[in-house]
Amino acid sequence: MNLDIEIKDIDKVEDYIKVTHYVIIDYIEKVNYKDILNDSRAKYIFYELIDEFKEIYSLLDRRKTLMATALLRNAYEEMMYIIAISEDNAIETSVNTKAGHFINYVTEKSEKIFGEAPTSKDIYKIYGYLSKLVHVTNLKEVASYVASEKNTSKIIAREMKCSLIFIEFLYLYFLSRKLNIDIELPTVLFTCIPFFELINLIQLVKESERKKEMLMSYIRNEESHKYLKVEARKVANELNKVSIVQKEQLMNNLPKINDLIRKCGYEEFVETVIKNDIY
Repeated sequence: MNLDIEIKDIDKVEDYIKVTHYVIIDYIEKVNYKDILNDSRAKYIFYELIDEFKEIYSLLDRRKTLMATALLRNAYEEMMYIIAISEDNAIETSVNTKAGHFINYVTEKSEKIFGEAPTSKDIYKIYGYLSKLVHVTNLKEVASYVASEKNTSKIIAREMKCSLIFIEFLYLYFLSRKLNIDIELPTVLFTCIPFFELINLIQLVKESERKKEMLMSYIRNEESHKYLKVEARKVANELNKVSIVQKEQLMNNLPKINDLIRKCGYEEFVETVIKNDIY
């Protein structure tokens, strides 16, 4: 895959996001549930989760953003359940057990499970972000309009794809620590995603002057909200300066990424992903 990334070349941005998603999923699919779970309680959910990740990406491709977000929130809860019972086989579950029980367990044990990053705050923050978007409120009504509006639907769907990849990689990272899996390729791909989120943010700023408060709801990182609170043109200039630095870092990494793709035997896989949907 010879990526030549340009700030204005959104198709290349989509290609990179797409490749990162598919590679992470391919790594996850190689794991057998018996490798991390001592009983069959979560066998169905273990395999269903992978299908849900695929379906979420497909929904976002079709701009079904709110539907995808609701499913992503559900998938995140299921992921927390799998992580929790893989860490503690004796953890209690019943028909009355709430999803928050497993999220609380994982956040409390986050350092043991994940190491220094992500933090417990990071883990709970993504859940709050997804919940905010799917709760039935006036916010959701307006969000539904904005997510389907022609000029912003692609931008918002792209932002949600980055959120999906964040969750997918979090899951893969957990599996890699649990099973000592080499995930150098997906890690290198994932570490470049913030650059593409920045490009997306630049696009969003240009569309956000009239509806910036609503659009802010879709940006996962609260630190980025400040970029949508001031004059769009001034912000775009500021973001462009940041993007130039990040782009230089990415361009320096592209030879390593392409070498890793070849080294890991993913060259044909990546070319197929770029040309077609492989699910």
